[in-house]
Amino acid sequence: MLVQVPRSPSRQHQRSYIARTAKLWNSLTAATSDTQTMSTRQMKVAAHRWRKTQTPTLVL
Repeated sequence: MLVQVPRSPSRQHQRSYIARTAKLWNSLTAATSDTQTMSTRQMKVAAHRWRKTQTPTLVL
């Protein structure tokens, strides 16, 4: 299940919480199979496993 990433010409808006969270969610659901049928617990476990594979990106 993908969410729409808000479009904006502003670099500041592209780094906002909503835009970054939408991108992270889309990456998570693309890397995780069958999120529609997962329980909350299964989704949490999958999210934790997925997060461990990601490199931290902090842009200031």
